[in-house]
Amino acid sequence: MAHYITKCKECDTVISQCRCPSLNKVTNYGTCTNCKAAAFDIVTPSEQQLLREAQAREIYLRHQISQLHTRIEELEKKNAK
Repeated sequence: MAHYITKCKECDTVISQCRCPSLNKVTNYGTCTNCKAAAFDIVTPSEQQLLREAQAREIYLRHQISQLHTRIEELEKKNAK
């Protein structure tokens, strides 16, 4: 079996290594669990995406207000009779 050391290619942390005291170890690279977890962090939405969502909410709320005004007018006409 070869003498080895496996290091994280992102943060240079030792992931695993053989137990021998030899200085002539073959270096392999992988990704440690911390760097793997960091790669899956939730991406925050861009400002453009947030603006689109706010505009969509505004359009929806304007429509709701319009429907409420129409309903109020209908009720006022009904009560006026």
